Amino acid sequence: MSAVLNGPVFADVPAPKFEPGPAGTHITIRGLTKYFAGWPLYENFDLDIPKSKIVSVFGPNGCGKSTLINMIAGLIPIDSGEILFDGKSLKDTKIGYVFQNYREAMFPWMRTIDNIAYPLKLEGRSKAEVDRRMEELVA
Repeated sequence: MSAVLNGPVFADVPAPKFEPGPAGTHITIRGLTKYFAGWPLYENFDLDIPKSKIVSVFGPNGCGKSTLINMIAGLIPIDSGEILFDGKSLKDTKIGYVFQNYREAMFPWMRTIDNIAYPLKLEGRSKAEVDRRMEELVA
């Protein structure tokens, strides 16, 4: 006989009604659910992150901090729920993400300003537009 004792359980939770965040919310998370190997990491997690504020996510190793940030950035898929940026889904926005080990994310043979301009060039922006944007950023 083969039985699993104390095995993972998938919650049969109905999707909650979406409630928008308060005025001034930049990132709205509603009903976020994520399982790993059948074990819940997040279940019906809600969070509102306001515009123009610095937000810290902290906790012990393995508690899901990086997973949360990676789900917000769209690097890890969510099992259910919704993540909105100014009311738009991730697929309707453009989001930038810098990994913690930035040295591996930059091209060491390029100047700093060229590294910053690189995504604009990848988008096919004109040299004049890239130069104008770089002037804005370094001013």
